[in-house]
Amino acid sequence: MNFLQPYAFLALLALALPVLIHLSRRLQQQRTDFAALRWLQARFRPRRQPIVQEWLLLLIRLLLLTLLVLFLAIPVRQHTPAPVHWLVAVPGVIWPPDAELSTEESISRHWLAPGFPKADRPAPPLSVPMASLLRELDAKLPAGSQLTVLVPERLHGWDAERPRLQRPVNWQIVKGQMVAPTTLSVLELPALVLTPSPVNVERARYFRAAYRVWQAHLPEAQQRDVPLVAADATPPASARIWVYLPSGQIPETARRWVQAGGTLMLGSDAVIDTGESDVLWRTEDGNILLVQQVFGKGRVLQWRQPLNGTQTPSLLDAAFPQRLQALLIPTPQPDAALASMQQPRTGAVPGVPEPQPLQPWLMIAVALLFLAERVLATRPSRSLPA
Repeated sequence: MNFLQPYAFLALLALALPVLIHLSRRLQQQRTDFAALRWLQARFRPRRQPIVQEWLLLLIRLLLLTLLVLFLAIPVRQHTPAPVHWLVAVPGVIWPPDAELSTEESISRHWLAPGFPKADRPAPPLSVPMASLLRELDAKLPAGSQLTVLVPERLHGWDAERPRLQRPVNWQIVKGQMVAPTTLSVLELPALVLTPSPVNVERARYFRAAYRVWQAHLPEAQQRDVPLVAADATPPASARIWVYLPSGQIPETARRWVQAGGTLMLGSDAVIDTGESDVLWRTEDGNILLVQQVFGKGRVLQWRQPLNGTQTPSLLDAAFPQRLQALLIPTPQPDAALASMQQPRTGAVPGVPEPQPLQPWLMIAVALLFLAERVLATRPSRSLPA
């Protein structure tokens, strides 16, 4: 048992109050004068030792105060469940014969899926990354529990590193094929708008061509041209990237937009006051092609070479659309891995079991003792006042 407020035990000093009250009280006596005794000489009575008349009532009051102090100290009990043995399988694997698995009668079989359903049910879809489910299960199992995981040869939805758990895992590779989680991120079409240059309209064709390449996976009916926005207008709320190609000073609307968190791409002759820049793209001969600068909550990408195919051959490269898309929206990291190289490690900090409060039980005990104290204190035959 632990106490969340141990300083409340200072209130135990109040236990002296019932003792002092009982020692200071005397038996209720009614004085009656007799005429024959009034001529007798008064004598001094010897001093008596302190006497407690009602031990049971005193003990109940002391116990009642003690329980009240315990209630204020907020006692809790750390309940540690008994260890168990869980056998979990990734949806898509083929369960081995019972002879190849553990023969323990107390073993519990589950799917490694949200909620960890029983294995006697159909395998649910894996909508959460597998490594996250392993960490959740590891934190859920009691201390000392065993964990056996059945996995296929190839895993999907994996983190960049092997998960670290509290306990060693019996990692068994079995037959089967894992279905990729349904919530894995994919490379989406960038939310991009374009402001062409009124002087050199040819600059916009490279970005229009890249935008069409980005939509190659979509049906033809869903493909569209890059949305246009005026130089002094504010892009729609859905826009995240603004390709601004006019030369000269950037308008105040564009400055406020990028400071709020947008990504602004400028031509080489645009002017904007920003800080230091980082190189994002160099040509094969080492020339700087594209730089990035932080501006408020957003960023500014600016071309250092003219936007024409003659002076900047990289714009005509077949890989230009994919390279540009990777710079605007980073490509998701590969999430597939070989199970033989991803066995979880140990060393995670063990979780603390949730404490169980004992205050409700103390309240019941306090109520019963208070009732008993009132019954004893107010009974007709009591010789001491309440």
